[in-house]
Parts: sequence; structure tokens; C-alpha cells
Amino acid sequence: MHSENQKFLETIGDLTEFEPGFVDFFSQPEAFVQKRLVITKDDGSLLIVRGYRCLHSSLCGPGKGGLRFAEDVNADEVCALAEQMTLKTALLELPFGGAKGGISVNPKKLSARERQRVARAWTRAFNQHIGPERDIPAPDMGNGPEEMGWILDEYETINGHSSPAVVTGKPLPLGGLNVREGATARGAAAVVKEMSDHLNLAPSSATVAVQGAGKVGSAIAKRLAEEGFKIIAIADSSGMALSEDGLNVDETFAAKKENGHLGKQKDEESDKPERILEISCDMLVLAAGAGQVTCDNAESIGAKVILELSNGGVELKALKKLDSQGIHVIPGILANSGGVLASYFEWLSGQTGRESLPKDLEKELDKKMAFTASKVYRLSQRHGHNLTQAAYALSLKRLQKCYSLRLGSQ
Repeated sequence: MHSENQKFLETIGDLTEFEPGFVDFFSQPEAFVQKRLVITKDDGSLLIVRGYRCLHSSLCGPGKGGLRFAEDVNADEVCALAEQMTLKTALLELPFGGAKGGISVNPKKLSARERQRVARAWTRAFNQHIGPERDIPAPDMGNGPEEMGWILDEYETINGHSSPAVVTGKPLPLGGLNVREGATARGAAAVVKEMSDHLNLAPSSATVAVQGAGKVGSAIAKRLAEEGFKIIAIADSSGMALSEDGLNVDETFAAKKENGHLGKQKDEESDKPERILEISCDMLVLAAGAGQVTCDNAESIGAKVILELSNGGVELKALKKLDSQGIHVIPGILANSGGVLASYFEWLSGQTGRESLPKDLEKELDKKMAFTASKVYRLSQRHGHNLTQAAYALSLKRLQKCYSLRLGSQ
């Protein structure tokens, strides 16, 4: 566990009492493996990259977490994200632990055949470390259902048997589920709806700024717009589209696709994308990477509520400043956990058959996310803590219960 997280745990001591040894146990990943991967490119040259997998905890079940393709991915990042997955699955009370993987490659520089070789090479290297009852990968940054299909095929080829639950986020014909697409944004919207009355986020009047225009950022912008929220700004590294009267979200993204950047659209003013953090609005959505809100810039945040969809979008040590300014943070371990909940449905289908699934998966996802959001809010109010502290406390309470049942009597 990073020192920042350890210090944060000290602030929730009155919410959950830690047993001797638990914090030390939780602070160390259960397993971490890195391997060199050698891939033959289309031109015959060799591409050498690093592959990673961290299983942070299997206290509550097999590891669950994405596999990202990113040139700058490293061991520290993978382990930190695996810890976040442990907290997410525990908060939702899913039968999973937390894990994360990565491959240090830029997928945009690879052909489809080369991406397939990368995915299969990682699967061969980590075959003994993954499995439907051990550690279940899923799509993450830089990949999607296609790569999961290749991993599934390679795993089944190596092990000689069908294993549809070894990965989630698969193509539909290979056992994927429709609910997995857009589940992160859907789950986040359900959380916002549940907390709207408490946080003064009435869709008919609330204004929203969205940082990030990738899969998650674009999906949440569209969903919130559909529910009546006024999206006044959308920014990414290419620029910012801004309109006090509200953006037409579909037209904004269509213009970006055509022009290659956000901003400079008719009746809208262009501005520096980093200024989106300072825009006066009811809610700021963070969907553009870690470390966006820090102690250094916390005082300049213009929103009343921050919806943290990027992992670590708000530094934990910045929460005290945000609290003093009356800014509520809906934490990432709650806000962006819709994806892992949808993955649970797919995993369950692969393990026991589709007949075991709820009839309306989208309704079930909304219901579970809203229920968890309600628990977090009630705990925060009961003890006078912020939402992040309450969410962590609920997660750690479940993890500690599993710890006690497994190891407490030794």
C-alpha cells in the first residue's frame, strides 16, 4: 500500500477498527509477476516488451482486474490499480479480489496481427497465473473485446478445455454480454441519480463539466445529457469545447472526430483544456487519468461535486482541502465500479450458464450501484466523514471480515 493510502486509513479509524496485522497484510500484494515478452512484427523484426500481472488480494475470491496496453505502464502503477480493484469488489460485495495487468506497448503503433501476437504472448507467459477461479483479466486502456477473444482462445488452446470465464469483456459470440459495453458510465449515472437529492444535483438545473473524451468520458457525457444535465464543457488533451448554454454532446464529439480536436465550434468558445478544473459548475467529471486534483490545485476547483471516474483522479491528500471548501467527491471505488459489476455478470454466466443471470441485467446493475451509493452516503452522514472515507471504510470492513474468517484464528 502506498504511504498516501496508509495515512488516509488513519482518518477512518472511528469508522472501522482494524485487527492486529490486517493493515500490514493488506498493504502487500499477494503476488506480482513480470516477464519479458518477445513478439515478431509484420516486417520480421522483434518487439521486446514487459508484461505484468499483480494479484493484490484473493481474500474474498479470485482476482479481478483489467489488462492495459500502454507504453508507459509499470510495476508501481499495476500494483496501485490492483489495490483499487480490491477495494471496488469489496465495496460491491462481489466474490472477487483485486488484480491488474499491463503490457508496455503502444497499441496504436501495432497492426491488428501484431496486437494479436502481443495478447497471445502475454497469455502464454501468464497462463499459470490466470484462470476463472484464480485471476480473471478484462479489457482496459488500449484494448477491448477483440483482445479478450484472443486471450480466451490462447488460454483454452494451452489448457485443452473450454473456459469461457477466464476473461470478461469478450465479444458477444464468445460469451460476452451487452451490459458490459458502457457499464462504467451507466453505473456512474446510477450513483449520481441516487445522490442527486443529497448533493443538489437536480438534472433539470445542474451543470456539468467533463474532463476526458475517451470511452468513459464520452459515454458519461452522453448519458448525463440524456438524463437532462446541462453539459457546459468537455475537455481532453486536444482542447476544450465550452458553452454556458450547454453543448450538444453528439455534435461536439462528431466535430472532434472530423477536426481531430475539441473546441473552436460555432457558438462555442475554445480555451485551454486544463482550465476545465476551474470552471464554475455543479459537477466536474474526472475521466482523464490519475492525479488531476492535487493539493496544489484543490483551491482552484470550481465545481461543487467531483465525480471520480478515473482511478486516482483525486489525490487522497487533497481531500482535506476539498472538504474545507465544501466540495463533495464521489470516489472512484464507487463511481467507476459499474464495469466490474458487469464483469461479474459475465463471469457468472461463463461459470454457471446464462440461466443463472437476472432477467434484466441493466436494471440489476442500476439497482446494485444505487444501493451501494446509498450505503456510502448514509455512513458518511452518520459519522460526519466524507464520501471517500465512508466508501473505504465499507470496503475494508468486508475485507477484514474475510481476513478474520481465513486467518484471524491462527
